[in-house]
Amino acid sequence: MDFRLSSEQQALADSVASFCARDYDFEHRRLSLANEGGFSPDNWQLFAELGWLGAGLGEDAGGYGGGAVENAIILEAFGRALVVEPFLACAVLALQTLAALPKCDVRDQLIADIVSGEKLAVLAHNEFEARGDVELVGMTAFQDNGQWRLNGTKQLVLGAPAADWLIVSARAGPDVGLFLWRRPQQALNWCPTGHSTTCGLQISILQKLRFMPFSRSPVQRCPP
Repeated sequence: MDFRLSSEQQALADSVASFCARDYDFEHRRLSLANEGGFSPDNWQLFAELGWLGAGLGEDAGGYGGGAVENAIILEAFGRALVVEPFLACAVLALQTLAALPKCDVRDQLIADIVSGEKLAVLAHNEFEARGDVELVGMTAFQDNGQWRLNGTKQLVLGAPAADWLIVSARAGPDVGLFLWRRPQQALNWCPTGHSTTCGLQISILQKLRFMPFSRSPVQRCPP
């Protein structure tokens, strides 16, 4: 097998390495961490303008035609520089989850908003009892007056403090599905863990998502 990078992949690697070496010293990193949400919105918009947020997503899904190799190239450089922006949480975990869903207007628009840097979404799936097993997901979803509501706890949500959207796994009857929720800042029940990843990305616990009082924040179910 040929593991050499293509010319486009090498150009991407050079671009990311140049940014990290030139614009991401420890002082810049400290200033990024001091921002609300724990990262720099300016850096995030730059990543979008350079095409990095959609680099690992196929064109048919709304990205720029890359895949896992492109994401690995970016993450390798970001790991070396201890970049705190939530690339793994949003541009990999959330985007790849959305890309695996059937096409629909909400899904397609959210992918476009993430790739453009306009919105930030994260995946809320982890539960201590489930330990990654989708069959053991405990968060439940139910309908109230024609709207989906969620109830339960998600643990260790990577990149949560800055997210505009949550992609939440929940059990609706016997089935586990994914639900999109655009969060209102004032209503979200986050519990900071006091922990972060090795690069400094903040991790939170999403506690008891009871949406009954928040009628302005309907949950949308993704197509199965």
